[in-house]
Amino acid sequence: MAYKTDKSSKSTAPVVPPGGLSLSRVVYFALVLSFFFVTVILLGPSKGWIGILEVALYELPAAVLIFISAGGWGWILLHKWMPQKAVKGLKAGTYVGTGLWILGTSVLVAGRFIDGAFNAALWWPVIGGGMGLALWGGKPYLRNKPLSQRIGLPMIILTLLFSLIAALWLAGASLPAGLIGRANGDYYDVVSYHLQVPREFYESGQIQFLPHNTYSNYPLGLHMLYLLGMTLRGGAFQGVYTAKLIHGLFGVMACLSLFYGFPKKNKKAPYTSVIFLASMPGIVYVSWLAFAELSQVAYMVTGLLWLLYWIEADGKDEKKAAAFIGMAAGAACATKYLSVGLVAGPLLLIMFVFALFKRKKYVSVLTAVTASVVMFFPWLLRNFMNTGNPVFPLATSIFGLGHWTEEMGARWDAGHAPRPVIDKFPQILETLTGITLFGPIVVFLAFAAVILVLKSSDKKWRLVVLVTFFVFLLQLKIWALATHMPGRFLLPAAAPIAILGGMGVESILEQLNKFSTKASFPLVMGIIIAALTVNLAAIRYLYFREPAVETAIHGLNQNDLSQIPGWSWLRREVGPDGKMLSVGDAQAFVLPERTVYTSAWEKDLLVKSVRRGRKPAEILYYLRHEHGITHIWFNWSEIERLRNSYGWWDEVSPDIVEGLIIAGAVEITPPEELHFYHSPSYPPPVQLLKLPPLIRARRSNFSRNYRPTPGL
Repeated sequence: MAYKTDKSSKSTAPVVPPGGLSLSRVVYFALVLSFFFVTVILLGPSKGWIGILEVALYELPAAVLIFISAGGWGWILLHKWMPQKAVKGLKAGTYVGTGLWILGTSVLVAGRFIDGAFNAALWWPVIGGGMGLALWGGKPYLRNKPLSQRIGLPMIILTLLFSLIAALWLAGASLPAGLIGRANGDYYDVVSYHLQVPREFYESGQIQFLPHNTYSNYPLGLHMLYLLGMTLRGGAFQGVYTAKLIHGLFGVMACLSLFYGFPKKNKKAPYTSVIFLASMPGIVYVSWLAFAELSQVAYMVTGLLWLLYWIEADGKDEKKAAAFIGMAAGAACATKYLSVGLVAGPLLLIMFVFALFKRKKYVSVLTAVTASVVMFFPWLLRNFMNTGNPVFPLATSIFGLGHWTEEMGARWDAGHAPRPVIDKFPQILETLTGITLFGPIVVFLAFAAVILVLKSSDKKWRLVVLVTFFVFLLQLKIWALATHMPGRFLLPAAAPIAILGGMGVESILEQLNKFSTKASFPLVMGIIIAALTVNLAAIRYLYFREPAVETAIHGLNQNDLSQIPGWSWLRREVGPDGKMLSVGDAQAFVLPERTVYTSAWEKDLLVKSVRRGRKPAEILYYLRHEHGITHIWFNWSEIERLRNSYGWWDEVSPDIVEGLIIAGAVEITPPEELHFYHSPSYPPPVQLLKLPPLIRARRSNFSRNYRPTPGL
């Protein structure tokens, strides 16, 4: 049975003296490295593999050092409170996760109250101090593990698999920001706020309210780590790959926490569970992007493993485990609002249900809730200070609209309103059975675990499976009822699905052993290989469907956009001294520097001008002389999309462009290389206007009543 220790099993491998380095260990490391490099070379189109290796060798170390340092700061804070019986891997994952929250919160506080806080000379000592603490605290983990210890075949296979997936991760993550995710539009979030908001903080030297970007009010715990990476690398563009790799390392952290933090009495499920988690197409895909989902997955793994520990714990260990559940839940909430429903909600609700049967556990539930609120509180306080609404832009009808008007709040609510439940069932089935998120075979194995557990006589086994399954069901319910259901929003469910998938494999093996022990193992291995093959094929599809992969620009400096169609032309036309107003296009990270933009929910300078009754000549004078605008960029393709989804301002139309041209603006025809823009309703999908240096129009009284909007 899965949770019974087999004390009779002993290794028959010859013992190697602890002083030497065994030949098997040397061959093992050589094999892993060779496998990784060969995979990278095969993946890199043309000479793209050189850029992939450059990112791995020059950019990855900075991201890794942040995680090591986080482990040290987490260890010094928590090691005295750790339950003695907890698995070492779970402890280590908790140290790192808590330390990352500490570093992110420290960046928030420093950037809020200290001018010029984003200085590498200030933060490298912080990273170095954490690394020293990590080395000191890591001594127990390194003991009794001599280099001469032999490596078993399962670990060799597992590490080779991780080498393959690591190569796939780095291949996508080494493409410049704004290219991966273009096939389905996910790139837009990356270049409009995931990377753009930290960039604006870095370039301004402080963390301030950005009224022109609604998404800057989201919890930015992970984005503070992006900002830290930019600071350590000496620039926003220089730190792009570091930021993307920080997000990917959360996926690595999730896999290591799952493998080494699994209940130690279980022998097989950790191997299969971590294989399923690491190879999930959705996990690898978002690791190429600077998103927030992998931080949710990592904290979900930690919180769920502590929940399984808490169920059987008692006394002080029970309260400590409850605190760590709450800390993981709160740290996840500090990275994304949806974690309240997809991470914290399921974990805390399961705890409450157990407390109904064991009244002594009510104290633990209160402890967990308190810990989660404490970890989430810095972002609630920051939003309250900025807008008066602690969860802005959510719940505006309860806590207030902040700087928004009623019209803007209504547009936000309409754009994010969930669809009727009856319309969602096809998408739920498609998400669970599709190949691009969890993998259909893994999902099948997860449900198989729930079905087969009914035949198990081990109560602990049944309890673990059922608790994990109910966590998944709660996540699925929140995703379906409270969101407009992008598939990646459900990605935190990867943690329970991977655990259930591993348990499903073990349950199938147990049932097959009743009929034939010789045939059971090959059959189960066939299932694992089939699941892995489907997942890897889906990852390959996701990688090569991106049009940018063919251009072989891996590792390209974000400042050098000469090889990227469209963007190079736009930067050249605006010039280093120009300043562009972007209308309808918020992907400011890849637009020319000094671009003035707004997100879909804010009124830009053009909309405000029209609403104040200014005529075209007055608008040109206002933009040129009050704000220094030299060019106006109209992305009609994006405006059309917004009109048909979230809504867009009626004031922005081709008529206003015609009026500006008549008043003196010069239209610059975009080249055909802007192929990634498409708008069937507007013949030119994009337009660029150049404002004249001198506008011969009488200056109107509008300027006397104008107050510049902060941040524009």
